[in-house]
Amino acid sequence: MDLSVIVCTYNRSASLGRTLSSFLQSTPDGLSWELLVIDNDSTDETKQVVESFITASKLDVRYIFEGKRGLSEARNRGLREARGEIIIFTDDDVIVSPTYLPHVKKAFDELDAMCVGGKVLLEDNLTKPTWWDERCDGAVGKFDRGDSVIVAGRTDHALMGIGANMSFRRSAFEKYGLFRTDLGRNGADLSMGEDAEMFQRLKKRGERVIYCPGALVYHCPAPQRFSKPYLRRVYYRLGEWGFMRDLDLPERTPRIFGVPRWKYRLLLQNLWNTLFNVVIGNRKEAFWQELNLRLSLGYLAAARRKRNTDAAGS
Repeated sequence: MDLSVIVCTYNRSASLGRTLSSFLQSTPDGLSWELLVIDNDSTDETKQVVESFITASKLDVRYIFEGKRGLSEARNRGLREARGEIIIFTDDDVIVSPTYLPHVKKAFDELDAMCVGGKVLLEDNLTKPTWWDERCDGAVGKFDRGDSVIVAGRTDHALMGIGANMSFRRSAFEKYGLFRTDLGRNGADLSMGEDAEMFQRLKKRGERVIYCPGALVYHCPAPQRFSKPYLRRVYYRLGEWGFMRDLDLPERTPRIFGVPRWKYRLLLQNLWNTLFNVVIGNRKEAFWQELNLRLSLGYLAAARRKRNTDAAGS
């Protein structure tokens, strides 16, 4: 088996049907592949949607129920069930491009990659509120580092991919372990970082991690994600994840209470910029600065929890 595609899903039967159907246009010639749908304890019509697709599509599709909730739990279950040498993860609210699977396979064959992150664009016909700022697109699932292949350095902290479009050699998990189950979304909990942590784990071990723009999917986030309360929650969580990522920064980085000094300057700058734009009536910029302030606050909150945990363990 060349490829195993894993789609983890939780109560998104409507969008899942569109995702599965998009694979009918991305069937590569000369490759053996399978499609695994990991139902993470859904209570909607997920099982029926998958069973109908299996009957109609005639593709190699398997429905697998994983009752232990959590995205990392579902992904790890998929890894245990998959038979392919290359493991591809995508989400239940994307549409894959017609050449998606061939581009992923080509990236591994020609670039000697251990891990490949691809481009994720937002679907063109999404309805966004009038106040929407395109700088927030990343928070609802866009990932675009350009149109050229990028090879990550070992100490490169820049993202090379996100969970909606990432692929690995099977040997990556055999050598370095599965996804961390203390990270990743769980129902309404917006915890994150299990995908980025895996990318970083491989980079630190000197493995070849690549961004491949030809491996393209289109993200179709639910309308409720285009709201200010959702963005406020996401940016706070991004700040928490940013602290965990920065634990790998060199020890010589000047810190105060475990936080790099420049982070405090950034927080004060975010606060000032937020207040200033509120005063002058620039609501769009004020909200953007507020989101960056929440990012900083999430970072500091994660640092405080880390100090408390360390103190309790000492």
